[in-house]
Amino acid sequence: MPKKPDIVQVLESYDISLRDDGGGRLRALCPFPAHEDKSPSFKVWPDKGTFYCFGCGLGGDAIGFVKIMEGVGNRTALRILYTKGFDVEGIKPWKSLKILYEANKYASRLFSYYLEQGKIAKDYLKDKRKFSEDTIKRFLMGYAPKDGEKVISQLRKEGFTDDTLYRTSLLSKEEGGKSYPFFSDRIIFPLFDHYGRIAGFTGRSLKDDDEAKYVNSRNTEIFEKRNFLYALNFAGKNIRKTGDVVVGEGYTDAISAHQSGIDNFISLCSASFTKQQVQTISKYANKVIIATDADEAGIKAIKTSYSALKKHGLVVKVAVLPGSYNDPDETIRKGGLELLLDSIKNAKDFFDFSLDLALSKHNKETRDGRIEIANIILPLINVSKNYIEKAEEIRVLCKKANFREGDVLEALEHEKPREEYIELPESFSEERVLLGAIIQKKADNIGKTKKETTETIPVSFFTYPQHKRIYQAFIEGKLNRLEKDDEKTMVYLSMQQYNPESVSIALNRVEEVQKIRARKKLEEEIIIADREGDSEKLLKLLQKWRWED
Repeated sequence: MPKKPDIVQVLESYDISLRDDGGGRLRALCPFPAHEDKSPSFKVWPDKGTFYCFGCGLGGDAIGFVKIMEGVGNRTALRILYTKGFDVEGIKPWKSLKILYEANKYASRLFSYYLEQGKIAKDYLKDKRKFSEDTIKRFLMGYAPKDGEKVISQLRKEGFTDDTLYRTSLLSKEEGGKSYPFFSDRIIFPLFDHYGRIAGFTGRSLKDDDEAKYVNSRNTEIFEKRNFLYALNFAGKNIRKTGDVVVGEGYTDAISAHQSGIDNFISLCSASFTKQQVQTISKYANKVIIATDADEAGIKAIKTSYSALKKHGLVVKVAVLPGSYNDPDETIRKGGLELLLDSIKNAKDFFDFSLDLALSKHNKETRDGRIEIANIILPLINVSKNYIEKAEEIRVLCKKANFREGDVLEALEHEKPREEYIELPESFSEERVLLGAIIQKKADNIGKTKKETTETIPVSFFTYPQHKRIYQAFIEGKLNRLEKDDEKTMVYLSMQQYNPESVSIALNRVEEVQKIRARKKLEEEIIIADREGDSEKLLKLLQKWRWED
């Protein structure tokens, strides 16, 4: 039977002071950032290996604790426990992950070597991107040669198997089964986890007209792009020191910022925050300053994440980039560091920024304009759990928009608070690949006929509502009767290219996410059974838990 880390030892590794609570139970102040516990409501059952907080309602086992505390998934939690010295070798998700980091580390050395051999790539980094030699070395930048097989061949000579190279995404397969290097003729930026280990890579094309300017490692056992925070390994210490984090969107934004001395800068490498990214950031910072050019898409992305950021007690500010500069990197290179520093220094609270923006776009003297302003601002006010903050925001809104306080308070009563922002399911991209391949009838590895496919994958297999609707219409032969938005997505998916390898990877990923969800549900049932004192049910659930490991 797989060995689980001792929950008391895990909690003590986080400097949590446990006290006897009687009945074989321990207690402590809740350690989770989102819960300001003033009396010990965090309870631990050492014999069962579980915990539960009666204040915030979170509970689970040792691994579940790390997941909540660090804001990570199951695999990452296991790796964190491993790095803390806990014996988790017997737990299946950790097996052989160390070799993946070793393969990436050696590949990075090869990429660095080829960068020194190639003038064009080095000149691009130094002359066009304005990166110094020290910066290039610090961020371990490299170059994947046109003949990417050179790197793969050397990795094989060092003893890394093709299976390992597939698992790291350094090697890929064509539709016919022939393998090929994932990266070739690209500038390489290693992607470090917050421990400084290389979890994956991104490759930047040297051709500005290349449709795929950046190509990232596929999601692997040690890398998941959607939850990744670039440069956190460099910035973490300084973020904790100042309590502030400056957030950009691209890899080069973070590199340019660090080169210029802005050492609390990280990048999302996506438009908006995911739940796990927010949880991770909240462990380091009190204030999030988002550096943006304030275009419509960027503001919409911030607004989507605003509820989650505020829920974790974070102050959210917006540093609007000056002039026509699109990102922090361009601002530094073309406008100068002082311009970026000024925008960060003068960053506006997101509420104030949103209100000023709404007032500039909509006429507060007209009925329609006032409705639009209210639609934009009231949800932001309702996000706040702090009464004083909420009262101040209402005061500012009434003063600037000439609203009556009584009307605002009444409107807020009817405005449903947004406890959590709507987030795409973890397997969103993979679900799309599966759905597109099924629509195109290129999913033979799932089923050669519609009947075989639907027997393998029921409608409930998909978690995103739109995917469910499209798949249901496919089963019923009603794709021509879809609503406009669903039809648009269906047409887009039917025009993409899919190969057996990508379909298999997507299928495995969706199944993996479903197992994680089932596991989480089981953890919740265990906590409830323990809380209700149902020993018989608790024993059955714990046995099921162990078997599923």
